[in-house]
Amino acid sequence: MATWKAWQPNLVGDFHEMGSNSTFFFQPGVPSRRNPLIPERNVELTEEIAAHHAAVFDRVGRLYYSREGFDDFYLGKGSTYPDAHGAVGFLFEQASAEGHLIETANGELAFPFGIKNHLLASLSMVEGGVAKRLELLEHQRDFFRGALASAEEAGPAAYVFHVDGDRGRAHRMLDLLLRHEIEVYGTVEDIALDGRVYSSGSSWLVPLEQPQTTLVRSFFEKVTEFNDSVFYDVSAWTLPLAFGAEYDLLDGGAYGEEALGAPVTDASIEPGRFGEPTANEMVYAYAFSWDGYFAPRVLNRLQRAGVRARAAVRPFTAETAGGPESFRPGAIVVPVGRPGEPGANDGVDLEALFAEAAAADGVDVHRLVSGQAAAGIDMGSPSLRPLVAPRPLLVTGSGVSSYRVGEAWHLLDERFGVDASLVDLASLASVDLDRYTHVVLALGGGRFGGASPREAVRDRLKDWVRGGGAVLAIGPASRWASKELLGWEGAGDDAVAGTEEGDPSGLPERQRYADYRDQRAEQLMAGTIVGVELDLTHPLTYGYTRPELAVIRTGEMVLPASSDPFENFALYQDPPRLSGWISPENQRRLAGKPAVIASRMGRGVVIQLLDNPNFRAYFYGSNRLFLNSIFLSGLIDLTSPPDSW
Repeated sequence: MATWKAWQPNLVGDFHEMGSNSTFFFQPGVPSRRNPLIPERNVELTEEIAAHHAAVFDRVGRLYYSREGFDDFYLGKGSTYPDAHGAVGFLFEQASAEGHLIETANGELAFPFGIKNHLLASLSMVEGGVAKRLELLEHQRDFFRGALASAEEAGPAAYVFHVDGDRGRAHRMLDLLLRHEIEVYGTVEDIALDGRVYSSGSSWLVPLEQPQTTLVRSFFEKVTEFNDSVFYDVSAWTLPLAFGAEYDLLDGGAYGEEALGAPVTDASIEPGRFGEPTANEMVYAYAFSWDGYFAPRVLNRLQRAGVRARAAVRPFTAETAGGPESFRPGAIVVPVGRPGEPGANDGVDLEALFAEAAAADGVDVHRLVSGQAAAGIDMGSPSLRPLVAPRPLLVTGSGVSSYRVGEAWHLLDERFGVDASLVDLASLASVDLDRYTHVVLALGGGRFGGASPREAVRDRLKDWVRGGGAVLAIGPASRWASKELLGWEGAGDDAVAGTEEGDPSGLPERQRYADYRDQRAEQLMAGTIVGVELDLTHPLTYGYTRPELAVIRTGEMVLPASSDPFENFALYQDPPRLSGWISPENQRRLAGKPAVIASRMGRGVVIQLLDNPNFRAYFYGSNRLFLNSIFLSGLIDLTSPPDSW
């Protein structure tokens, strides 16, 4: 999908390509599918400028449409985002020529034809912007004045949030808020509310009485009521949920300006604690918690340097020069050892590596002075498992979701420095899989396309997993893995919403044909934020401190549960919705069903991630499920269902 942007003062155009059998689209879109934070004056200006587009396309006799198919709801869209800043955004969609020339339902479509349509729209944007210049400027002025006046009239209020003391997620969330010129403050003292405690020093306040109050509301509000139930794109983007943060709205007597601490002006990551070694201090091993967002990046730094690391599957308390330090499962231990002895990390400057990691990744590193624990497992325990450096392979090509693969690649390569190989799906059967530890499979439609040797790929993956490999199946690929790799009965059936019992004849109640599209769209979960309940004892949840996790739901598929209950370690809450549109029927279908399943298969493992944990590179809270699947999948033990004992 190609994207261009044309800018005028307070007027933004977002240009895209759509299906080849379409024509040309420009907003306003479906009138009922408007974000309630967008004021009515914005809608009026959109209609008035759309008249310029229509006039231009009328003059040249080109086909277009403007009030169907697309909405103005998700603020993450390039055409809706400006609306939250007092501007007027426009979405333009051109039927794609898919190269140079293509035969479509409307006849031959050439690339130059599409280019000219975008050019015409750009020129009409300039024309409309000039004609409405004063109205656009007045609208932006009135937008901010009106929003601020409404916030002041509503009375003092602020959102308070924390991210479980995780410096990495705090850094990324604060950075995003500051980039949007949103005012953020520390807290003067601890705030206790509804059983949650927001500790001073690791919690922040975002007042609603500020110029960006509309954007603050759009970021923090949970949206569960809608004028329409059909969405072109995401229906929820509640920022704290995406970051895995706890938050509350303080209003009435719960908040006053005296609660505001110092303003946040720098979102740089807070360095972790490491410090200088004391004189004559003997270091037996180094250890760090897995709780921090960038803990996997620390482990990757070590593994790239050839360091041998071990992960704890049981808690322990270790002796350090500063006293005993407790660690939860998932903690990483790096023994120093003696040069030449088994398990030693000689020839590596561990002090320099950990100093860099603590500063850059915000992770506390501890020097252990003894192999004997003060409590729990000792440093030579079999419950400290050796880790293998991951060598992931990402499957690409026809039949694969380029979005999901791109998001996974970005996470591994850009954020965590993990080298990943990309291989076309059609070539997967001939690849030497023994060079890799993980295969990330993100099929676009749940099954392989005709260009892929399905049976050969399936059989090759089965043998490879039994030999110790790990398959990470994301989205629809998880259903394929259920049936083709694990052999679960019924797993390949389409998971669609059920129907209510009809009349005694067995025939369903007749429905109006004209209602099909809207009724079908109501059953789709288009970017809904739902809650998952985690088993915090499972290796793939190491590093999480709370069992509640928000994930993004972008399909109607439901996973069949494993017959081994120990494999179903992440279940949807009941009710599942946290924010966004979901039909009552889908609420019932999801409740209590597995969101993630990890199944041992021989020496390897198949991990089914039904919801994309790396959605659009901003769902930081669920990233850990994917990263744990990459770094800690080797910790998953073989289990069996109780009825087989």
